[in-house]
Order: sequence, then structure tokens, then C-alpha cells
Amino acid sequence: MTDRDPHGVAAALSFSVSVDRRAGVTVVHAAGVLDLTTAAQLRETTASVLLTHPRVLVLDLTEVEFLDSHGLDTLTLLRERARPGTVLRVVACPGTGLKAYAELSEALAPPAVRRQTGEAGLPSDEPQRSGERSKELWWRVISGVENGEPGTTCSDAVCTTVLRLVPKLETIVLTLYTPAGATRVLSASNLWARHAEELQYTTGDGPGITAFAQQRAVIVPDLAATGQWPGFTHAADRIGVASVLALPLPAPLRMGVLTFYRRRRGAPSEPVVADACRLARIAAVMLVSDDRLLDEAAQTTGYDDVHHAAGMLSARLHITAEEAGTRIRAAAFAREIPIGTFARAIVADSRRGQELLED
Repeated sequence: MTDRDPHGVAAALSFSVSVDRRAGVTVVHAAGVLDLTTAAQLRETTASVLLTHPRVLVLDLTEVEFLDSHGLDTLTLLRERARPGTVLRVVACPGTGLKAYAELSEALAPPAVRRQTGEAGLPSDEPQRSGERSKELWWRVISGVENGEPGTTCSDAVCTTVLRLVPKLETIVLTLYTPAGATRVLSASNLWARHAEELQYTTGDGPGITAFAQQRAVIVPDLAATGQWPGFTHAADRIGVASVLALPLPAPLRMGVLTFYRRRRGAPSEPVVADACRLARIAAVMLVSDDRLLDEAAQTTGYDDVHHAAGMLSARLHITAEEAGTRIRAAAFAREIPIGTFARAIVADSRRGQELLED
């Protein structure tokens, strides 16, 4: 077990479940890491509670620090076991990807108050349908990864499967972000999508960067009409990007973004966006189990070719590596060349690279 591994004995010992009953409502509080080692404890407690036939059962997950596929399966099982006369409500912190109340007080509020505030005013069978859809997507992603081409990386297999499930989103890119601000494209469905993603690094802004910084979904139905990210918008529009959907990978990963680039304008339908959000959550859980990805995250410094080229030019031009990097990005942007391609050309011939920067 590595130091970064959140699972194991320590996780099991730190996990706790408690039950609180108030005014006809039973609240099950969970805290800690909800995964393979602890899911059984939550299942046993909720099973005992369901035997009392509560009118309303609230599952409070606001203190859950980590939720993996076993935890999600437990929630699905809980919905299936709840009797028709029991109303089940889940409370979870924003960003977990779960369809849930943001605070315990909202889940405990009378129905009239919830309808007035617009919170969870949904048909009673919608959470169940949502849970069933999530479970279906889980199995399809797992099947897609297991049956992927030999030698395919986990990130490529996940992205290929995700795009197969939401084909109307056209292309997909998975980009890794580190706390230090470095980025690395881990997977792209084609070169056009990779080029579009690299434009965010070249210009220093874009929907994916915003999605990661603000930990929220960014939907851009018409890129040319948006007033945001002028540098990226101009460059992306020139290569045919018409609309974008960027989704930060939620807990437990929170160090990557799934971005879908489309050549057609218009927002994706609500069911497509809902599936994409579910798939982003699934992708996060699948990827966090890939040790190679976590090792790469710990070691990555971003676009290695760009850093290599900047180092070579800084020595040749007697400038700082930071200034050399800025010049490379500006030159690539002006020539409308993918920055990775431009940097590799400089590495191959630093003298020619110097001439390009001085043109």
C-alpha cells in the first residue's frame, strides 16, 4: 500500500455510521471513506433501518470523503430494497456527481417547502430511474474497458467507451491537471480534438480550464457567440470548433477534465448531458484505480515537449525558460500550429526553431 492510497485498514477504522430519528424521519449519517472495505457496514445498518419501515429515510453523505464504485453500488441497492411506502433521500456535498440534496435541512424540510425552493421537486420514481441508468452505464463502461484493444491504456479505453455511449458529443479529450497547474492530454479521440485542447494551453484559457478551476460543468452552445476566452475562442473557431461541453472529473479524482468538442452549434440535449455527467463520475472512479495514471499525475510537469523546447531555446537565446515558453506559445498561436507539433519541430532543429521565433 502506498502513502497516497486512501483505502485499507486505516480507511475502515475511520469510517463510521450512526442513526438518528426525528419526527418520523430516520437519518443515517456516514462519515469517512466509503469503498470496498466499508460499504458492507453501511449496507448492514441501512438494511436494519429498512426493516422498521420508516416513512422517510435520509442518507447523509456530507462527511463522506471518498466514494468509489462499491459505495455507488450500495446506494443503488438501497434504492432497490426500499419499500414503496418509504421515501428515500440522499444528501451529498456538491461536486460528488450524485443527484442529491446539498444540505441535510433541505432533505428534512416538508414537501411544500421543497417545492417552493425548487429542491428535488421530482417525481418519486425519477431517483430510481437515475440510479438504474447510472448502474447500466457502469456495467457498459466496465465491459468496454475489459474488452478494449490489447495494450490500450486505461484512459484511452475509458474515453473510447464514454464517447461510444454519447456519440452526439462527437469527440472527447481527457486532460490531467495537477495542483501545480501543469496539464497533460492523456487521451483524445482524434487529432482535431487534441489540437482544440492544446489551444487552451497555448492561449492560457478556455472552457476546460474554467471547468477545472471552478469545479463545475461548462456548456458552450455557440463558441463564436460567447464573450469568454477571446484568444481560445478565436483560435478554436478557426479550426471549426462550434460548441463545447467541459466536465471536471468529480471526487475522488478531481484532477482532470473531460472535454467534448463538437463541429455543430447548439447545446446537447438534457439526457445527453445527464449521461455525460454520470460518465464523468464513472471515469473518475475507473481512472483513480489505475496506478500508472496516479504515478503520472505525481510526476507530470505538463507538456514535456514544450518544456524541452523552451529549455533548448533559453540556452541558445540567453533568456529565461519562462520567456522562451511564452515565445513558443505565441509563435504557435500566430502560425495556427498545434503547440505540441511546434515544440517537437524546435526540439528536432533548435536553430530552425530560433529562426521561427525571430520571424
